[in-house]
Parts: sequence; C-alpha cells; structure tokens
Amino acid sequence: MSAAATEVHDLAWIERHLPPEGVAVENVTARTGVLTVTGPLSRELLQALTDDDLGTAAFPYMTARTLRLGSAPEVLALRISYEGELGWELHHPIEYLRHLYDVVLEAGEPLGLVDFGYRALDSLRLEKGYRLWGADVGPDFTPLEAGLDRFVALDKGDFLGREALLRQREEGIARSLACLVVETADALPHGDEPVLEGDRVVGYVSAADRGHVVNATIALAYLPIELAEPGTALHVEILGERRAATVVRAPLFDPAGERLRS
Repeated sequence: MSAAATEVHDLAWIERHLPPEGVAVENVTARTGVLTVTGPLSRELLQALTDDDLGTAAFPYMTARTLRLGSAPEVLALRISYEGELGWELHHPIEYLRHLYDVVLEAGEPLGLVDFGYRALDSLRLEKGYRLWGADVGPDFTPLEAGLDRFVALDKGDFLGREALLRQREEGIARSLACLVVETADALPHGDEPVLEGDRVVGYVSAADRGHVVNATIALAYLPIELAEPGTALHVEILGERRAATVVRAPLFDPAGERLRS
C-alpha cells in the first residue's frame, strides 16, 4: 500500500528488485482507505468512538494498534502525524471509508472538527521540517544529504545502497538540506526559486510556504555544506526580486516534539 502520488513509483521499484523466485507482490492500495485525525483534541475525539485506551501510556507515539471504531471492525490506527500535532492515521478497508468519515465527523462536531486541505498540510509539515518525497527527497538525494541518516541502520546487514552510503559517510557530504526563513509576505516561493550567495546561485528551493503558526515564510533547499549552517545570510529570488533569507535550525515549531508525544 502506498500514497497516491507515489503508488506507481513504489510498485515499479519493488517489482524491479524482486528476487527471481519465492516472492510475489500484490498492489492492495485500492482496497484500503486512510483518514488522518490530528490536533490537540484528536485523542478526545477518537476516545469517544472506542473502548480501547488511547492514552499516552497505553498507546504511545510511533506505535500501531487495531481498533474498532463505529461499525468498522478492523481499523489499523497508527499514532503518527505529518502535521506536528497529536494525531492518528486510520487505515481501514475501503468499504468502511464513508462510514468512518461520518462517525468521526459526528464525534468531532462539538470539538470544532474541520477538514483541512493539502496547502494547510504542506504549511504544517514545513514548520516541522518534515520531508516530502518528490520535492525534498528523491532519487537524486541520499539520506545523509537529506538529514535522514537517523532512519538508516547501517549495521543491520546488507541492503541496496548501503555501500554507497558508507562511502559517502566516510568521505563527507558536499550538500545538505537546509531550512531558510525568507523575508517576504507579499509573494511566496513555492519551489525551484534560485538561492543566491551574492551573485552566485548556490541552490534551488525544493519546497516553500507560509508557516502560519510560526508567522514566517519557510523554504527548504539543498545548499553547499558550508552554507547550510544556521545564521548564514543568503537571498532567494522570487518573481525576479531578491529577498533576504537566513538559514535557521529546524524545526521551527515544537522542536522537542512534545505535542506529538503528548
């Protein structure tokens, strides 16, 4: 199962690397629906729909459990959030999607529940410095360059790309994904804008948006390692105008992750 934007890519990659025998792959993406419920009151909302204990001790961050929610008998609830708040992903058989949405909506009405769109999601994930496949991470970048090395266990045995990562770790990386705050409120960058040191182009914005909680315009860009240090002063060209930008330490919102783990 995979996200809509990467389903074909992921399936092709898996099929390309299948062993010659003993393993089969089946795409079950269309059989499963996913609802994201997130925000400071998300536990209160979901607790009204289940007898299972959703408290932090019983259901900690980065764990998964099967719940019954409404008439949906098997909902795989993942306590993760791409929005930087307390939240769950609810994976369920697709035939229960409308029912589950309806019962969540009903339980959330007295709590002020609203649907949120992709632009809101993108703004929230940038405030947390979360990476997005196809924008900030992809086949042109390594986990070391993207700042994701903590998710790669180089001591677990062989895997595709391990030797290349070991070599890069030994030699050192030449570029790194950096977070910038751009001084602009009237024209927002969205991606591919040049990042400049003086008159020299040193990178391009991979993703950007307004961070409404932190009240700043946020951009992510791969920069030469010597320019990726917090405090470095640069410029981002937006609609032909140079806008001042400063490399900052990410994430800008809740750096300790206390809201995620609450």
